[in-house]
Amino acid sequence: MPYLCVFHITNKCNLRCKHCYADAGDKLKNELSLEEIKKTIDDLHDLGTQYIILSGGEPLIHKNFFDILGHCNEKKMHSMITSNGTLLDDKTAKKLKKFKYLDSVQISIDSHLPERHNEFRGINNAFELAIRGVKACKNNGLKVSIMTTLSKYNIDNMDKMLELFTSLGVDGIAFERFVPEGRGKNIPQYALSASELKEGLSKLVKFRKDNPKIKVWSNDPLLQFVDQDLNKLTKEYKKNNNVCGGCSAGIVSMCITPDGYMTPCTRLYKRIADIRKDSIKNIWENNEFINSLRQRKNNYKGKCKSCEFINTCGGCRAAAYHTSGDVFAEDPSCWVK
Repeated sequence: MPYLCVFHITNKCNLRCKHCYADAGDKLKNELSLEEIKKTIDDLHDLGTQYIILSGGEPLIHKNFFDILGHCNEKKMHSMITSNGTLLDDKTAKKLKKFKYLDSVQISIDSHLPERHNEFRGINNAFELAIRGVKACKNNGLKVSIMTTLSKYNIDNMDKMLELFTSLGVDGIAFERFVPEGRGKNIPQYALSASELKEGLSKLVKFRKDNPKIKVWSNDPLLQFVDQDLNKLTKEYKKNNNVCGGCSAGIVSMCITPDGYMTPCTRLYKRIADIRKDSIKNIWENNEFINSLRQRKNNYKGKCKSCEFINTCGGCRAAAYHTSGDVFAEDPSCWVK
């Protein structure tokens, strides 16, 4: 079943981030209506989805945002909000606190330096407002985490960013690698090399061990090769003939776009089927592209195909696709031989 769905409820955003995979900004002409959004949540619930992430664009811009979050709550679906933080003030945080099944708010911050974050995000006070958002969540008893897209733009300042995030008292810190899609296609030179990605993930693992009270994570499938605890599981399950780890796109997670298309994940923002024309259940179970992602040994290429860890890793399909144009190509930032 699809354990997780990232639901982009609108493409409208008040920022113009250089790396935005959704190329968010203006509202799309054919975005799902409130009724269609609620039906989508119902369908996900019926399919067995346990966790829904409300994203965008900037989800808090949606005029019916609290109705949407309320519907998730009525279905007892655990949820998280991913936000740029600029609209999160004390009043909004107080309203969010009322939703029992809202687990956390995730705010994106890409540098410890205000001017660098602002330059990357497209407005002069983005950093100040994001920090205000973090503090508003903390002051009102909401769990809050920070998401950073790791790239050549900021990897050299990773230690300083971790210091800042820790000082804010956040509950979680996440790093995901930059993939050149959406507006990110304009800055492909920011993508990390294999050695840089390994260095960044290694620092993340060390920080997690040194700070056990903070939830620290990355969804990168290569994390398992620098994390000793995960590596034990990797070695234990590598002989399994079935996919049992690594890239989750189309395996246990999906994404729904504002205009009603399913994609395998946020980084692999490839519209594969229209949920207005076909049921989410049928797409998830029978779509040819989705099913091809689940047949790693048959379809993957390059060193991913011959890798002994193919079923526990599989590499990042988004990175493969946006670098080579082939979703089944090898992960361009993999250092594992």
